[in-house]
Amino acid sequence: KPQVINLIIEEIPEELLNNPGERKRALLEIFKRMVKAYKIKGQVVTSIPSPLAQTGMIRLPNMPHDEIDKAVKWELSQTSTIALEDLSFDYYILDEAEGSSEIKVMVISCSKKDVLEQLALIQSANLFPVAVEIDSLAIVSSLIYSSQIKKEEVVLFLDFGYSSCSLNIVVNNQIYLIRHLAINGKSLTHAISDHCHISYKEAEHLKVICGLIDVEHPAKEIREETAVMVNEALWLHLENLIQEIDYTFKYFIHQITIGRKVSKLDKIILSGGSANLNRFSLYLSSSLNTPTEVINPFKVIPLSANINSQFSTSDKIDNLTYLAPQLSVTMGLALRELEK
Repeated sequence: KPQVINLIIEEIPEELLNNPGERKRALLEIFKRMVKAYKIKGQVVTSIPSPLAQTGMIRLPNMPHDEIDKAVKWELSQTSTIALEDLSFDYYILDEAEGSSEIKVMVISCSKKDVLEQLALIQSANLFPVAVEIDSLAIVSSLIYSSQIKKEEVVLFLDFGYSSCSLNIVVNNQIYLIRHLAINGKSLTHAISDHCHISYKEAEHLKVICGLIDVEHPAKEIREETAVMVNEALWLHLENLIQEIDYTFKYFIHQITIGRKVSKLDKIILSGGSANLNRFSLYLSSSLNTPTEVINPFKVIPLSANINSQFSTSDKIDNLTYLAPQLSVTMGLALRELEK
């Protein structure tokens, strides 16, 4: 059975996160150094952030499957703002009941330039890229493999990262809807910084140790007034998030037919760095009356002893349990085409 035999994490320096040009240059050097230092070689599966891609369902009349490619190209030529020759795209056929009068296809496209940049990064280190996915599809692979979602369930997973956030609705173990939101981990930190009149760095620290902490019983190192202010800073953003989730699900049940009637979500799953926000899953669960859990890509895949010892410190930044929601994309890519 699969086992994780090595895990290497390098964080982009904080000062480069908001500087795309410098970030690209630094990423190239960091990646080449990692490959050399850890003697990495062979084939690579990679991903691009989901917000860089356009996703959508198209409905086609029943036709032979070998004609779908031509039909998808025609649809893209009519709807995309990018010329067809400048697009990279792929699609999958959504599960449908027998006898359906149409074929539903989920199409994913993005600028060919973004894909080629990713491939060039890998090839610069003498590695061999074999596939490029988007983050959301990689996360679904991880969820399926760890049995955190079942085929009969309707699941919303919220990929809540530092600089992006997406709502994804999964049915029959396939993504039917992806919606990108303006809220992200960075905007939450800015909200705390502005409301509490502190630096961004201090706000990030408070977000990590405080989050939606119980203001009546804060941790010893947190003053009650501080806990209240952090909660106030986060409430407005998170209440807007609740409204976006509710709106997205209502849109899904009214606009996207899936062959059976759906009235509620079976569960919500959180991934990305902000999934660890203190009491966040409890807040979503009670607000939306839906069971909520945090993704665990290591649920059924054992880690080698050297990884466990490497990440067994109490420091949250080095603790693998804390980092796990951020590694769901990585694990989904590593599991590509492996049978359980």
